Amino acid sequence: MTRTVALAGSEMADPSYVKTMYGAQLSSVLGSLLSRKSGVRLINGNPLTGVKTSLEDGFVGVRSSEVTAIPEGDNADEMLGLASCRAPTNSLLTAAISAGSSARRKNMFSMPV
Repeated sequence: MTRTVALAGSEMADPSYVKTMYGAQLSSVLGSLLSRKSGVRLINGNPLTGVKTSLEDGFVGVRSSEVTAIPEGDNADEMLGLASCRAPTNSLLTAAISAGSSARRKNMFSMPV
């Protein structure tokens, strides 16, 4: 009935392994291992396939072998800064692409003589 669970993530003060029982409350498992209590997303599992949970109501899942604590995302840096939707910036690459596309548009609508 016991299992070893990895406590991981950037918001853990001391990432480690703990031996616990299935269904144990996360508040008793984590104790003082979180670096801060607010602005932290707790995930029962890994960040890609895990399930979001809370410190007060969360339990160690039967199939999970990892509890991850990451920043919530309210004040975190953007993940894909290059792919974000913001105003385009001027660069040589942008100028070269736009110059090439306007030349093709002129040739596309002109009739050969």
